[in-house]
Amino acid sequence: MCSYEQISRFVFENWNISPRSFVTLRSVKGLIDSRGNRYVLKSVKPRPQAERLESTAKAVTTAMEQGAAVVPWIRSVSGMYYPLFEGKWWSVQPWQEGRACNFQHVDEWFGALAAAARLHCTIVDPQTRSVLTAPTPSSKYCARLDIARKAALQIRPELSGKEWASWNAIALEALEIIRKQEKASQQVEFCHRDLAPHNSIWRQGCASLIDFDLAGMDYAIHDLYQLCNHRAYFCGWNDKDIFSGIEAYNRIRPLPRREWDTFLALCRFPSFITRELYELTYRAEEHVSTSTSASVRLTWARQLERSKMESLMSLPM
Repeated sequence: MCSYEQISRFVFENWNISPRSFVTLRSVKGLIDSRGNRYVLKSVKPRPQAERLESTAKAVTTAMEQGAAVVPWIRSVSGMYYPLFEGKWWSVQPWQEGRACNFQHVDEWFGALAAAARLHCTIVDPQTRSVLTAPTPSSKYCARLDIARKAALQIRPELSGKEWASWNAIALEALEIIRKQEKASQQVEFCHRDLAPHNSIWRQGCASLIDFDLAGMDYAIHDLYQLCNHRAYFCGWNDKDIFSGIEAYNRIRPLPRREWDTFLALCRFPSFITRELYELTYRAEEHVSTSTSASVRLTWARQLERSKMESLMSLPM
């Protein structure tokens, strides 16, 4: 483990920043320099992904230059965004003032939607696009469905075989439509791919996006779908609410018809239930899967799915 003295020397040599103090946060370190400026210092475990890290930082910088509300990386004196130190890749970003967006507040949710729409308008150079390829939404949800299926049968007895069979059939039908939409359109944009409330910062009436660890070239509609799902999880599924959010996004980046069709297919996938079951498999060793909180979350997920499906039944695929 590196000492603070070693890290301080590394930061100074690579960014000309003189650390005065560090604050250990959940997954990063806060850094305050001798002038009182604040930064985020983050390390990534050694993996063969240096080119992807650099390309992500480059794409985020490009997005900022083209008007997106994002927090860019600071280049080191060598020109790299992620210099190597003690077997890890390290980066420095300015500290973003504000707090995590609260998607229960419609203005903050709209702010995150606007930030995502501007991000999706970013024009990324061909080389960066080729490095930042990402799994398709269908492959992601197919893998999640497989894990959820096992959890439904082994961990949560209250999900009867008949009920799970129904959700599984709905999921497979939605996945088939999503795959067809993916084959029909190869148009992908630079996407965040993890648009949870804690990855959007609210300050002075505007939202900005942070934490691009999972970013890549993906279908923009999937980012929009994630934002709508988070809103629904906190506030319940409401058609008017969701469609008003889509209109807010649409004012900045108009949705082609094919993306709207994909959005409807994504909505039909039982993501609330599969996500809860998917996450329970990783909590099973701590016995969280049998806790009251887990049961409450799963009950809420089932309620959300039922209300969502009732609303979507009246909409054409």
